[in-house]
Formats: sequence, C-alpha cells, structure tokens
Amino acid sequence: MSDGVASPRHRAAPLRAVSSPHLVTGCALDIPIDPVLLAHLERAAAVELLYVHVPFLEDLDTAAFAPVYDAVHTTTVETLQGFVEDLNCAYGIARWPADDYLVWLADTVDAPMRPMLDPDELAVACGIVLRQAIARRVNHPVIDERLDELTVARAAVPFAPEQPAERRFARTLRRAQQAACDPLAQKKQEAVRTLDRAITARAFHFHYQPIVDVLSGRPMAHEALVRGTTDPLRFPDVIFGTAERCGYVWDLGRCLREILADDLASDLVAPGKAGEGLVFMNVHPSDLEDPVFLEQAISGPLAPHASRIVIELTERAAIADYRRVKAIFSTLRRHGFRLAIDDLGAGYAGLTALAELEPEFIKFDMGLVRDLHTQPVKRRLIQRMNEFAGEIGAQTISEGVECVQERDALLEIGCRHMQGYYFARPARPPSQVPPSCFTPVQAAKTGS
Repeated sequence: MSDGVASPRHRAAPLRAVSSPHLVTGCALDIPIDPVLLAHLERAAAVELLYVHVPFLEDLDTAAFAPVYDAVHTTTVETLQGFVEDLNCAYGIARWPADDYLVWLADTVDAPMRPMLDPDELAVACGIVLRQAIARRVNHPVIDERLDELTVARAAVPFAPEQPAERRFARTLRRAQQAACDPLAQKKQEAVRTLDRAITARAFHFHYQPIVDVLSGRPMAHEALVRGTTDPLRFPDVIFGTAERCGYVWDLGRCLREILADDLASDLVAPGKAGEGLVFMNVHPSDLEDPVFLEQAISGPLAPHASRIVIELTERAAIADYRRVKAIFSTLRRHGFRLAIDDLGAGYAGLTALAELEPEFIKFDMGLVRDLHTQPVKRRLIQRMNEFAGEIGAQTISEGVECVQERDALLEIGCRHMQGYYFARPARPPSQVPPSCFTPVQAAKTGS
C-alpha cells in the first residue's frame, strides 16, 4: 500500500502550521496542514475532508464533567479511526480547533478509496456511527439530550495546479466547517440526499381530485396531485420546494411523468364516458427547459395517453422566454396534448401567459373563489374573466370550492366547471363525487 509518501495509513496526529502568502493581499496565512496530507495534495490525489462539530464538548470542559468529556473525546477518536480504516485509504485525524475534529481522506496509488459509500452519504454515515457509539459508550443525561447536535460535513479538495495546496486545503476546510456548524446548510444537505433517494426509489404516487361539470352532474377530468411515500417529502409544497432549492426540478419532473404514465396505463383513472377521462398533469415551468421533456412527452411513456393529458403549467416560477414555450406547446398540441394555465390570479400566472400561450383551460385561483358569494368585487372579476375565456375558446375551472354557497355563486355567473373539497378530496383511487353535491342544481334544471 506504499505510494512513496510517508506511511499512507496515517495515524491520528496534530497538524502543524504552514505559512502561505494570500493571493490578493500578500499577507501570511497560518494554515494548519499535515505534511503527509500536503504530499497527497501536491501529487493530485483525491482528497476529502470530514469536519466533525461537537458543540456540547465545550460545556463539558469542567472539573465536574471531566470524566464525561474524556469519554466523549476518546470514543470520538476511536470511532473515527475505525470508520476511516474501513474506507481503505490514507487518512489523518486531528482536534480542530479545540472541541471539533478534522479528518482527511486520500486515495493512495495502489489502494484507491473503497467506493463503499456515495460521497454525499459519507458525512451522514459518519455522523450516524459517531452518535451511536457515543450513546452506547458514554452514559450521561447531558449527552442523551444533546447528541443530535453533533454534525458532520464533507467537502472535496479541488484539484487546481495553479493554486497552492495550502490554499486549496484552507478553502475546503472553511466550506466543511461552515456546513457542519450551519444548521441550514446541514438541512439542505440532508434534503438533497433525501430527495435523491426518493427519486431513485420512485417513492411518489398520485392522488386524483375530480374536476366536475356541475351542470351535467359528473366529473369531466381529474387532477393528478403528487404525494410522497416517505417523510418529509409527503406533500407537493415540500416536494417541489425541496427540488427547487436543491436543483432537482428536472430529475423530479422526469420521475413523476413516468409514474403518471404507469397510472394511465393501468386505468387507475379510467377513461369512462366521453370527456370524463382527462387528467391534468402539473408541470413546473423549469421542466420546459429540460432537453428531454419533449422527447419524454411525444415519444416516451406518456405518448399513448396524449389525448387524455392536460399539461397544467404551475405558477411556481416565471416564464422567461414565451416564444420558446409557445413553440414547445405547439409541438405538444400536434401530438394531442392540451394546456391549462394554473391559478390565474396568483403567483406568476398572469395575463401575459394567457395571451401568449392561448390555453384550452384556465384555472381560477382558490384565493379568488374563496368567499365569492360575500365579495362583489371577486364575483365581478371572475365573471368578466369567464366571459373573456369563452370569447377565446377556453374553458374555465374554479379551484378551491369548499361550500355550496361558493358553488351557487359561481353557477350564477356562468362558471360550471369546479374543483375543491366540497366535491371530493384528492384520493387514490379517485373518490366518487356524492350525488348530494349536484342535487339542488339538477332539481333546478328539471323544475322539480
């Protein structure tokens, strides 16, 4: 396992300080760096840093808690040594700066680091092992209460031959330290790992909510609303919010469209009578920039169901290039897909999207629908938009209907297509709409 560098299986040892001139100011930086690590960096080895943050150690550094402090320290060092030994790499462990720990890991020439863990899972696994070992070997109530405060962050030292190794090490160390000590950064790292695992496992499914034609007394479509099968990714706001923050919108969208295609192929939402088999599929505006979006739609698993699918463009982000988006929907329409503008009157869903994209369906935001029967301004606004929709050949759908008064107020101004808890909640398989939701309307139509 020797690679010409002193003792590749490096023991835990203190790091020495090396001075290096700062690139901009020229001032000296005291960068603690192990000479063995320095040699690995200079020969372009793959080097990872693990920063272990143990905030409760400072509170234990008293005479009364000395045995507990020593036990935590000993357990941490021994556990870290055991953990990195299993990775089959050169390593070093040091206290940093007083109550935290720094671990570096490096490939050796004849023994590359064992690919037993995804790099992004390395810190998570290390943290789990450390917390379990300390809980098992250090029996004290203070430890039991604060063990979750122990965090581990990972950062890879970039290979940049034009930059001194000390500077690359210092910058990487700073990133790892900030991540370990910043709860928000830790939460984001965990969110990335959670979402990535969920997408890989396809840990999502759809609940379907009826969109009803109140005058005919039956559903005219269903909206597919994503649900996660694992915490914390249970509901759409959390799922899509996490994907946006972590840069996973495309990956999530591809996964969800495959899952929806499976549902459509299984007839979970049966076509039924003419006009009843439409399924509204939510699409994030960023999905339209995905280079495989069109291919997945027109020649992938969704293609056989195109005539049933209404692409519901969500309001989660603004559309930057309407010309490009219009061209995309022109292609989609040629293959049978239709378009709905979601939540008109909220977020980014505005008149520009309506004018540029000419959707087949326009969905009124639930904020406009709420208490419509008591607010004349809302009533007049929806009435005018509904009339305009009819003039351009679009159908309207009023979202968020929760009571009979809202239903009747919408009917009075000519809005017949509705969606909301008053009729049915999202469910898998879809719930039947109770006949009582239509009875007064039907009675009025027949004159009984």
